[in-house]
Amino acid sequence: MKILVSGGIQRPTPQWQNILRLWNILRLRWPDVSVLTDSKNKMTPEEWQRAIAGEPGDEMEIVKAAKEGDFGMVVGFELCKRATDQLEASGIDWIDLIIHPVRYGPDLLFGVRTNRRELPFNTVSVRQWEHTFRCWALLEKARHARNLQQADNFAVIIGQVPGDKSCIGVDFREIAIKLDEEFKKITPMVFFKHHPNADFQDLPVSAIENNTYELLSHPNCVKVGGWNSSVLYEAQFFDVPVQQLGPSWWEGFVPITLSQLVGYNLPDGALRRIVQDAWGYRS
Repeated sequence: MKILVSGGIQRPTPQWQNILRLWNILRLRWPDVSVLTDSKNKMTPEEWQRAIAGEPGDEMEIVKAAKEGDFGMVVGFELCKRATDQLEASGIDWIDLIIHPVRYGPDLLFGVRTNRRELPFNTVSVRQWEHTFRCWALLEKARHARNLQQADNFAVIIGQVPGDKSCIGVDFREIAIKLDEEFKKITPMVFFKHHPNADFQDLPVSAIENNTYELLSHPNCVKVGGWNSSVLYEAQFFDVPVQQLGPSWWEGFVPITLSQLVGYNLPDGALRRIVQDAWGYRS
C-alpha cells in the first residue's frame, strides 16, 4: 500500500517542520513513505476553524494529492476533520497523530486515531494509560514537594499560543477576565501562567512564573482554567478541579509511545529530545 505523510498543510500557521519531523520518524517503520509538507493554498484563520469543525467545503489539498498519487493511506500530523471526512469518503484510510496532552512523564507521547478497523501499531487501552498518568502525577508531586512554599488557596489561568491549532482566533484577554471573575468567587489569589512562546501583556491578572507542574502539585491549588490547554487535561491526574471553556482537541486519541509507533525499543526521553518541547516540564 502506498502511504502519504502530511498534515495541516493549509493551516494559516506553518506546519511543514512538524510534518517533516513525522515523516523522518515514520521512515523507521515504512522506509518508502512519501511526504507532502506544504501548500500554497493557505486558509484564513476563519476558514481553518471551519475545516477543523468538519464543515463542508472545497476539496482539501491533502485529499487531492492522495487521490492523484493513488495513495491507499494518509498518515497525518494534526489532520482537520474536513480532511479526514473527505479521505474516508474517497475510500482512503487515514491515521491522525498529535503530541498527546500528557507531557510530564518520562517521555512525550503521541496520540493516535484512525478510521481503520485496527491500527498497525501495538497499543493499550486509554483506561490503562490513565492509571499510568496518575502514577506519573504522584511521582511529579513527590519531585516538587521539596520546593513548595506555604501559600493560601490559589487558582491558575493557563495561557496558550494564539496561533495554535486549537485556539486560532481566541481572545485570551477575554478568557482571563472571565475566569478571573469566576475564580475570585472561591479565592482572592488568582494567577495567569503564560505559555513560554506567548507572553501576554497588560492582562488584568497577575502573572506567575512557577513551574506548571509545581503549581498543579501544590495542595492549595484549588482550580485551574483556560481555553483548552493540555494542562487542563493533565490537571485531573493531579486531582485539581478544572474549568475548560474550549473543545477538547484530544478526544478520541489513544496514547502511543515513540517505540510503539516505529517498532523499535527507544530510550525514555527520545521523543522529548526530537520535539525539543519541555516547556511545561521545566518551566
